[in-house]
Amino acid sequence: MASYSEKFQELLKEGSHIGMAARFQMFMATFLTMPILVLLRRNFGERYFNFFMMVLYVVGLCVLPSIIGDGTGNRLVWWSVTGLLATLTVYHALMIWKRNRNGQRWHSRYDGDVLPIFKILPGSDAATRMFYEPLFVLLIGIALHIESSGSFLGYWFYFASSMMVFLERLNQSAARDLYLNAVDAQIESQHMDAALEGERVKDTEGFIVRGISDVSVKKRERMVNAMKKGIDKQEAAEASRSAHVVMTPPPVPKPVSKPQGESV
Repeated sequence: MASYSEKFQELLKEGSHIGMAARFQMFMATFLTMPILVLLRRNFGERYFNFFMMVLYVVGLCVLPSIIGDGTGNRLVWWSVTGLLATLTVYHALMIWKRNRNGQRWHSRYDGDVLPIFKILPGSDAATRMFYEPLFVLLIGIALHIESSGSFLGYWFYFASSMMVFLERLNQSAARDLYLNAVDAQIESQHMDAALEGERVKDTEGFIVRGISDVSVKKRERMVNAMKKGIDKQEAAEASRSAHVVMTPPPVPKPVSKPQGESV
């Protein structure tokens, strides 16, 4: 399945101002939320987890206190978050390396497992990603502001919580589109003949072919018959190929003859 970012880019391929603004918004949302998700989730896909971006984040968090000064808030909290982020960055990179070394297949765009603690809450995994995780991040941001007003980490967690909702909604929308496309393809494949013949909508599960009112009934029937013949020929060819598979019989062992000079 295409990731939400791939789906978003596909919908906005044109170089319009709206498309450029939306792509910039997508980049900023990912940039803000990636470190938060690294703290919250496990088992990322290789292409989803951006190791080099995380290294830049850790370096930036190490340098930022000398730039913003008191904006860092409580230094103990700041360096604790920085150390945890650095540790988990290495951990996720090692897990991906270990998976590749063992030859384990894993979807490269997977955005990670939620923490087990969230599974005790009511709702599905999608609800956790859409509501519980962003709410948890928002509460951390509030706590950071209460502990140290104007904290950079507090503002970061605030914005990241809203961006998590945005990205997850986009991700679920892309997944739903993929599912609906698969269902529509099955319906169209199953009821194409009936739709061309003008059957009722309830008999074709909502699939109709519009714009063929000027095509005669006989021509539609010929189209349907041609389609059926093509399918029959394809099935016959496959059956013929499978029937012509030659099985090599096992070799017959030769009888062992006694030497002529041997006597009983």
